[in-house]
Amino acid sequence: MNVRYVICAVFAVLFWWGDISDVEALRLPRVWSQHTMLQAGQPIRLWGWANKGELISARLGRLTRSVKTPKSGRWELTFPALTAGTKLQLLVKSPTQQIVVKDILVGEVWLCSGQSNMAWPLIRTKHFRTPQVQKALKKAGIRYFLVMRRTRRRLQKDVGGRWVRVNPQNARHLSAVCYHFAHHLRTRLRVPIGVIEASVGGTKAQAWTPRDILGSKARFRWLLKRQVLLDEKIRGRLRPGDPWVKRSWNWNSPSGLYNAMIAPLIPFSIKGAIWYQGESDLYQADLYQELFPAMILGWWKAWGKAFPFLFAQLAPYRYRGKPTAYNELCEAQSQTAQKLTKVGMVTLNDLGNLRDIHPRHKLEVGRRLALAAMPKAYMQSAVYSGPIFDKATRQGHKMLLSFRHVGSGLIAKGTLRSFVIAGADRRFYRARAVIKGNKVLVWSPKVKQPVAVRFAWRQDIIHRLYNREGFPASSFRTDRW
Repeated sequence: MNVRYVICAVFAVLFWWGDISDVEALRLPRVWSQHTMLQAGQPIRLWGWANKGELISARLGRLTRSVKTPKSGRWELTFPALTAGTKLQLLVKSPTQQIVVKDILVGEVWLCSGQSNMAWPLIRTKHFRTPQVQKALKKAGIRYFLVMRRTRRRLQKDVGGRWVRVNPQNARHLSAVCYHFAHHLRTRLRVPIGVIEASVGGTKAQAWTPRDILGSKARFRWLLKRQVLLDEKIRGRLRPGDPWVKRSWNWNSPSGLYNAMIAPLIPFSIKGAIWYQGESDLYQADLYQELFPAMILGWWKAWGKAFPFLFAQLAPYRYRGKPTAYNELCEAQSQTAQKLTKVGMVTLNDLGNLRDIHPRHKLEVGRRLALAAMPKAYMQSAVYSGPIFDKATRQGHKMLLSFRHVGSGLIAKGTLRSFVIAGADRRFYRARAVIKGNKVLVWSPKVKQPVAVRFAWRQDIIHRLYNREGFPASSFRTDRW
């Protein structure tokens, strides 16, 4: 049996018991528990629940704060920012109770979210048993909070889960991408790292998006409407003995995962978030190009700040159906990274497996995301992405393509055979291509007046255009046909 889900089941029982117990008793959210990692350099926000009117006093190390519990029963207070490496103990008191939280550490805290490629366990990856990874797992400095999987119609107060100090035994079933990101971040920054994983396989972006964001656009509102149709139809019409009818609510229900797995973490301070998702939205790229950035903006709004948001572009796989669906989804992802300045994208075109939707090279995915964190979160220079198409200029019967994220220069790993070119008739022909400095010149004898170029615009094409840092170019098209 998968240990990861046994742990989640145990916390599900504990969470259910907490829901039916006395909600007026002094209580802290589960993200504030033994082994908690706090974000360095940011105000520390502590909250919990108690009887209304009760005076709550809290001592974090040598810092003290107090607050009177309001009518809602939820109190909150703020401690000043602390430096990385600080070790603490928390004492919270009400007139009749007290809670002690031991072994608190200050470092860098990141949220890891998405679907199955984010959730994919370390033990099922290519590098898990290598001496390099096993040695790294024995080093202290990484703490991990696994959020219990659940979906809810309404915003929840708390999540299930607990903090653990990562070691070779408990790391086996933790997210490989999340762990490798934390490891490479710790190696570069030399400070403790805390990661909070909230991921569910097979889920769409709509499930992770706040409800107020979905209600803000007509194009999103239909997602909310269709969820209630079936429930409204069957309500009051079923009798004992009737066949069971599946209700409309499920893991992909709009805002369900946000309500149960993200919102309850707020306002816990984080440095940023990493994201690996998109497979389940593959055939609705036109919606995703609006929904994905809207989801990010919704998270920023909820936390009250635009924190760095880093994500992995999908790796190649032989998806069924429309042969360019993968490329269109990747295009939507790339547009999101260009649209929002705090967002960074890493390309994975060289790490895919056309026969496995869960490629095993998670160490490199985590490393690239950690590289992206350097300029996006820590003001340190680093190349983290492959070349991204910028613009095209016609030069006679040829097209000159410019790129961003070229690093120290463009290179070809073999002949550049993944380009096609078309004229106004929209008929594409295989093109020749050569690198000219940090640009690529593309042409075909069959197209005298080119107007459009596409690169690797099929999911199974081998990518041969890279920057010198070894990161592959993302597929692209200059047209919108």
